[in-house]
Amino acid sequence: MECLVYMFLLVIILGLAYEAYYRCADNSKRLNQNVDDIVRALQAGESWRDDIRAALEVTPAADSLRLVQSNATVDYVFDQNAVWRRAGKGAPLARFLPAVKASRMEKDERHHVTAWRWVVELSTREKSPRFKPLFTFEAAPGGGQTR
Repeated sequence: MECLVYMFLLVIILGLAYEAYYRCADNSKRLNQNVDDIVRALQAGESWRDDIRAALEVTPAADSLRLVQSNATVDYVFDQNAVWRRAGKGAPLARFLPAVKASRMEKDERHHVTAWRWVVELSTREKSPRFKPLFTFEAAPGGGQTR
């Protein structure tokens, strides 16, 4: 009888241990996915800032932004839950940042300079995330006029 009680307790302890292990493994997987999303957003933001700094003219539209640079024209478009980028007039749109919930590129008037701000919110995999994946990038064009 004592042996059955010990086996019953062992099964309960092992069951709880397996549940804790799988919960930990699932949290680790989600953490790695979140880190990948954050890195991808930061890399996209830095690339966007480089394009803004090289721009001679910036023209906003509804869900897009056109940057005229000395050697090319770069377009950013928010459509189909992604930010798309076109480098050059004849080039096709390429997915720049996937899994985007909202994106807004707007002029930020300052005292001596006109800067541009990109506010991007990534889509979440969880129903109720602990934090909102919201990023803000700012840059000022390198020269020329802005509209």
